[in-house]
Amino acid sequence: MIDPASGSATKKTDVFYTDADGLIKTPEKLPLGRYFIEELQGPEGYFNDPAYSVEFEIKSDRVWQVVGNATNDMDEYIVTEKYCNHETLGQLTIRKLGNVLTDYKDGQFIYTQDSLAGAVYEIHAAADIATPDRQGTYWYKSGDLVATVTTGAEGQVDEVKFSPTRTQATYDFLKVSHDGTKGEVTVTLPLGKYTITEVQAPYGFVLTQQSYTVEFGWDNQKNDIVLAKAIVSHEQDGDKECSYSIVNVKDASDAHKNGQTLVFENARVLPVPEKPGDKVGKIGVGIYKQDREAQTYLPGAVYELYTVDDIYSADGTKLLDAGTKLATSSTTNASGFTWFDVDVPIRGEYYIDPAGPRSTSRENSGRYRIVEITAPAGYLLDSTPVDVEFTYEGQQIAWPVQTPTCAPVWTFPSRTSPTERNCPVRSWKSVILTAILLRAGFLQKRRTPCEVWIWKKRTP
Repeated sequence: MIDPASGSATKKTDVFYTDADGLIKTPEKLPLGRYFIEELQGPEGYFNDPAYSVEFEIKSDRVWQVVGNATNDMDEYIVTEKYCNHETLGQLTIRKLGNVLTDYKDGQFIYTQDSLAGAVYEIHAAADIATPDRQGTYWYKSGDLVATVTTGAEGQVDEVKFSPTRTQATYDFLKVSHDGTKGEVTVTLPLGKYTITEVQAPYGFVLTQQSYTVEFGWDNQKNDIVLAKAIVSHEQDGDKECSYSIVNVKDASDAHKNGQTLVFENARVLPVPEKPGDKVGKIGVGIYKQDREAQTYLPGAVYELYTVDDIYSADGTKLLDAGTKLATSSTTNASGFTWFDVDVPIRGEYYIDPAGPRSTSRENSGRYRIVEITAPAGYLLDSTPVDVEFTYEGQQIAWPVQTPTCAPVWTFPSRTSPTERNCPVRSWKSVILTAILLRAGFLQKRRTPCEVWIWKKRTP
């Protein structure tokens, strides 16, 4: 009981327990005065906030509920006070990692691991999630979609509150939040078991097949929001399970929090020099040299690779100027194949062709230029530049699409005369000789797709 004069507690009246309906009724009438109710032991699944209590006053002019028979002086005057608890919740944090372009050194682009915004995840109930009041109701049933969340951008600070969908809550007590850390998102959930799966990779990355199962539990009334008691990482080479003591988030060390962060790491879409159907064993830009007429592959050609536009790092720093030579290939092999050992950046998410109505600065175009500098033996040099583009075609494809603007994909034709391409045989010497003979009247040139020269005697 509280002393009306000083306001301090002067007497602990007694200790009471709630019944099956969550009610407490004092066995005796309370005299007029001010009272203070403090919860000593909360129900399982709930947080007993030590800063929360109920203070009330019994006085003559208060509204009463009268129960009993007023004629025999046995009525009961009842004052009703409510003491509310919040259920203990679990908290998980998702972090997205991937390699981004940071530098260019010694003829190579440098990619460094960084946190990534824009990854989307679905959180599903992995088991039935019952309401903690033991009324036979459920916040979620197994398989229900609980939330769809997205990793935040650097400096993004926001919070969205929501409530379960299966049983109506009196208020939104769950939340999705970003604290300004790039590539992270934090979610509070009812205690129970959940699965977390990536459904949308950030631009330029491949969707990961990794997923997590996370379980939250209750162990004492002093915890309002807890970290997981078990986390299972489902990976390509098997499941990795970790068990933890239940720790209140406010009491957890940074190392403990970081150790429980669900890290999803995605592979960057890579330029590969081989055809998509081939076994990929290299990273770079590949060339297949082919005779256009005979469709045979040609050895002995050499190429150079250039940038078409300026190249920028992920933070917008200019790394290379347009027109910079990136590499010189080795000669094409017997299969007509050679490649540039350069991991070129693909087109940026917000790049718009500068020739269009508007452009986005400091976004890579993904455009490159290939120039032949040595022709195969018996063929003329084709110095016509061939432009190719590397673009992102979606999270299910591990390599970008190359689109040459002057030749079929993966093939670069050659020519053996100044006006026709891909014609087999003659050297420049034989071409000059036949041109002299033509002017003398001994040869007639028949136009075909591949300048075929036919002997024909001149008539007077």
